[in-house]
This record gives sequence, C-alpha cells and structure tokens, in this order.
Amino acid sequence: MFGENLSKFGGKQIVDFEQGGSLPDPASSIPRIRWEYDSEHELVDLLREVLNDPNSEQLTGLVIGAFGEDMYEEPPSEVLELLVQSASRLPNLTTFFLGDMTYEESEVSWIYLTDVSPIWEAFPQLKHVGIRGSNMLSLGEMKLPELETLVLETGGLPSSVVKEVLAAHLPSLKKLELYLGDSSYGWDGNLDTVLPLIDANPFPQLEHLGLRDSEIVDEICQAIAGKPILQQLKVLDLSLGTLSDEGAEALLAGGGLEHLEKLDLHRHYLSDTMMARFNELPIEVDMSDPEGPSDERYVAIGE
Repeated sequence: MFGENLSKFGGKQIVDFEQGGSLPDPASSIPRIRWEYDSEHELVDLLREVLNDPNSEQLTGLVIGAFGEDMYEEPPSEVLELLVQSASRLPNLTTFFLGDMTYEESEVSWIYLTDVSPIWEAFPQLKHVGIRGSNMLSLGEMKLPELETLVLETGGLPSSVVKEVLAAHLPSLKKLELYLGDSSYGWDGNLDTVLPLIDANPFPQLEHLGLRDSEIVDEICQAIAGKPILQQLKVLDLSLGTLSDEGAEALLAGGGLEHLEKLDLHRHYLSDTMMARFNELPIEVDMSDPEGPSDERYVAIGE
C-alpha cells in the first residue's frame, strides 16, 4: 500500500532535503528528511542542518521519513528531542508528518515509535498532523486548538491510541483518518472502541471521517447507519477494509448517506448487485478495486 513516499501533505508539495542543500520554497513546499541505506549522515544531522538554515524560521512544515539503521528496534527519540528543544527556530511550523516510509524501507507494522506528546507541547499551533506506524505509539494528552487534519496510518491501531484521540482537545478538527488495521498487527479493539466517535462525536467541526483498513467495517456500517454524524460529514471513508454485502446493506438501510458529498468504499468485497445499488445514490461513491464476494476477507494493510 505504502509503495511511494508522500508527495503532498497539508496542501503543500514535499521535497527531499539533501545534505549540504538548501531548504525548498516555504510558500509552496515542505522539506522531508530521511535516512538512506549506506548514507554517510544520520537523520539527526539532517535535522540540525534544517534548523541551522537561515530560512528555517519561514518553514511551515516538516516530514520525517526513515529513521535509521536501527529503526525496527528503536524510536527516533534523538530526532524528536532535538526538534522539541529547537521549537523556537520553527515558529511557523503548522504541518508535521512522522514516519513517511515505503514498504521497501519498512513495513508499517515494523515502524517503532514512542510517546510523541512533547511535539504537541512544543508546537501548539499545528494544523496538519500525520503519523505512519503504531508500534509503541502514544499520543499522550493532545491539545491542539488549531489542528484541522489528523491522519494515523497503521497496520493495526491500538485501542489505547484511539482512546487518546477521542480524549484530545481538537475543536477545529475537520479531517480524521484512522487506519484501524488487523488484529494480527496491533489492532486490539472492537466496535465499542470507536462507538464514542460515532455516537458522541467529540469533534464539532468534523467534515471528513475515515475509519479505514478495518476488519470490523461491517459492524461500523451497522453502527453509523442513520446516525446524526452523517448529517455534518462531507466525506465518509470506509475503504481498504473487509466490507461485505452485510455491512453495505445496513449502511443503505439506515439512511443518511444523501447528506454526504462522497462515500469512499474502494477495495471492498461487495457483489455486483450491491454495487449497483450504491451507484443509485445521488452522491459520489468510490467502489473501485473490488475484490469480489468471499468468505475469506482481509484488510489491505496489515504487516
């Protein structure tokens, strides 16, 4: 799934920062720092170069890619600590992505993370945050009053992290994407884990909700069908999971989908008959990449 590095995040293009190079134009671009095999530099050295650049104060974003040779066993603690200590050099940082790696660099379930809450304390002005990986991940207490986008890409999202998201103070959040994933690779929750999001909806400005790559997507469909949260959403993304006709039937029967602008179901296990029924909806429905009905269904991203 993650076959390519990010090309864009937070509305700006992502450009690799090369050792000895200069920062990209902050008006349109965000630098990515990453360790490469057989490289002569460590990731923390690249970050120091970014921070020491005379134009660092103009940067609005930073993307962190592959951490280093030991990234399967150790989190990028040194890099994150330096970033936090140097927050005054990045006063305009509003976009941050951690763990931008392809599967050739590291399978998503192998990415070793840590408690990232010091980032929120150092950069309370963040508007767009993305994290790939969930091994040992903790968001801690998240208070980001200006955050509009939160994306957590995993092969299996621990329920503890979902609870941290639900408890977060994110009054401006418009887009939330949670890759729930596979129980063999870190997902240890159930429907009750996500029900507070569906029933209570702690994010009053939410317009785009993604509960993606889920092995309980049929249950999620049953739970969200006809619920008030559908009236405020523009996009509902239930793609990449194990969606079958059972869940799809419940979603249609519950109603409320007509309030959406887009329903994303791509990479699913629906029958042709069920797909035809979704095509009758007066909204955009993405049903690309069909797997066909099957008793053996798997999420798109696990390991």
